[in-house]
Amino acid sequence: MAAGFKHHQKKFIHMVETLLNNINRLLHHEDMGKLLLRLAVGGLMLFHGLHKLIDGVDGISAMLMAKGLPGFIAYGVLLGEVVAPLLIILGILTRPAALVLAFTMVLAWLMVGTAKTWQLDAVGAWAIESLIYFFIRALAVVLLGVGRFSLCWQYQLAIVYLSGIFICTIKQKCQIQPTNNLLNRIITRLK
Repeated sequence: MAAGFKHHQKKFIHMVETLLNNINRLLHHEDMGKLLLRLAVGGLMLFHGLHKLIDGVDGISAMLMAKGLPGFIAYGVLLGEVVAPLLIILGILTRPAALVLAFTMVLAWLMVGTAKTWQLDAVGAWAIESLIYFFIRALAVVLLGVGRFSLCWQYQLAIVYLSGIFICTIKQKCQIQPTNNLLNRIITRLK
């Protein structure tokens, strides 16, 4: 009886392993996961930025001046909440843009969140939950990178350095690499 049980147990374990392997193989799409993460982080933050772009940054400027800082630096929020999210969504300079977004969340916490750090909001959630959400997800984008589904991956860009010393082309995955025979390579890459 024990031998029959062990046989069925082995068959069951093999069936479960096969099922899990097939599910993992079916759902293994790292680049799609990176795209969804970028769309969520960039897209949701863009709503915050568009609000400030439309209504202005006067409230932020007033908070800065109350802390003894110049009010004009409030326009920096547009960099962190409009430009950076757009770059993240498009997959252009994704890691630096995600770092800017993470830094923006740290600044937002320092401006309005420090008093709320150990509090819950009206529905019982952590009062700085959305700041933490955007900060952690921006760091995830920094660590994971852009993935295949981005403008950076699909289009090869030419960068001409103003110094005129050399020209680089940004190849797939946006790795800058110096080139020789400058003009021919740029023309070839841009076709």
